[in-house]
Amino acid sequence: MSELKAKTSVALIWSYLGKMGTQGVSIVVGILLARLLLPEDFGLIAICVIFSGLGTLLTDFGLTSALIQRQKLENSMLNSIFWLNTCFSIVIYLVVVSFAGPISGYFDQPQLSELLPLVMLTVVMGGLASVPNAILSKTLDFKSISVGSLVSVLLSAVIALTMAFNDYGVYALVAQQLATHFFYMCFIYIKSKWFPKFIFSLADIKSVFSFSVYVFSTQLLNYFAINLDGFLIGKYLSATQLGFFTRGKEFTLAPMRNIISSLNAVMFPSLSIIQHQKARVFNIYVQSIQLIGFVIFPILGGLFWISHELVFILLGEKWLPIVPLVKVFCVAGGLIGLASINGAVFKSQGKAKTQFLMNLGTKPITISCSVIGLQYGLMGVVYGFLVSKFINTIISQYVLCRTLEQPILSVWTVLLKPCFCLVSMLAVLWGVELQLSSSDTWLKLLILIPVGGISYLLVSLLIARDILFSVLEKFSSIKKGSKRA
Repeated sequence: MSELKAKTSVALIWSYLGKMGTQGVSIVVGILLARLLLPEDFGLIAICVIFSGLGTLLTDFGLTSALIQRQKLENSMLNSIFWLNTCFSIVIYLVVVSFAGPISGYFDQPQLSELLPLVMLTVVMGGLASVPNAILSKTLDFKSISVGSLVSVLLSAVIALTMAFNDYGVYALVAQQLATHFFYMCFIYIKSKWFPKFIFSLADIKSVFSFSVYVFSTQLLNYFAINLDGFLIGKYLSATQLGFFTRGKEFTLAPMRNIISSLNAVMFPSLSIIQHQKARVFNIYVQSIQLIGFVIFPILGGLFWISHELVFILLGEKWLPIVPLVKVFCVAGGLIGLASINGAVFKSQGKAKTQFLMNLGTKPITISCSVIGLQYGLMGVVYGFLVSKFINTIISQYVLCRTLEQPILSVWTVLLKPCFCLVSMLAVLWGVELQLSSSDTWLKLLILIPVGGISYLLVSLLIARDILFSVLEKFSSIKKGSKRA
């Protein structure tokens, strides 16, 4: 098990560094593009991504998750899943493109008929890349995945910014999507050293179908629930409002999402190896929840407090309408973080059916909150998003604890110290801001950011020393492991 711990540590640091590097580039590029383009452009691309994301999900059908969950990978199965995914991706592309006209009419956005056929090419590239990506994930080669992601984002950023500077408008965002998928696909084929052969076995597909169908069904439910807000805003409000919604959500949740997705990507293959040791799995889960809370709570809390100043400086005055959205998303982000690795635990236990049934019961709550919130405009949708996350997080943790035969109270008690540190930091920020007489935006940021960070660190040293040292120790040991890798 020490070998597993070492591999997991190396995988985690590479996944984390890769996500942080990728997100760092994406944040900078996103800020520059937001200044060059209009909110409507981001709204149009958001509608396209709703359909391309659905196409990618339909293409995979949960089969790559089944590959990662299996103890051993057979070449016959790899090829069978590859050809099935590839064929599905082409069919889905043709279907969506044939309906591009009616879709653009439904959203009352004529330009969608030109944009959709281009953006949907990412679905085909995703189908071609699914198996090599699963192979790298299964072997915990997150170094290759991270480097590939960073390289593809950098190259696509150059293309997108060049087009935006030359007044290509929304097509700069389209080119960014296409370039990112294309360069990543090429890179992981080189690193995985796997290339398809003309082998197909229906028996191989059937052997993983019972697992993949529930993974797919869960992912499909989650996808509709996550993207319902954008769909409703794009249809019943406007592309500009959708642009505000997507940028506000991305501005808030993207940095946190990378921390979580790094951990999530590593947890599933690692926990699958010890899937029969429920007590150990739960112990790792609780420790992970505590670390997630300890890391993301101050980030989201700080962003909540200085959201107006950050949006004004980074995105410009035209994006100030997203400030109220950002504040609500900060609260929702904490809930998302706490539930973020639940899926990895369910899948590692082979409980894809349990996860699906749970989501089948909770998604009507999400849909209801979105539909009711829509009646009160954009902010109503955002508050509906928050309420649904609160209810679904509680239900998800309860079902997970029942699955692992552990008390749910153990999950909540480990969050007491991170919560106290957060409240203390916010109290200090409130007190300091009361003393600031200057309204200068830069001055406020230069004072509040270090004050918030230092106050959180000091309170952590007083009441959460064990968690702080655990975080530092893990990063230190992981760094050493990554150097050996």
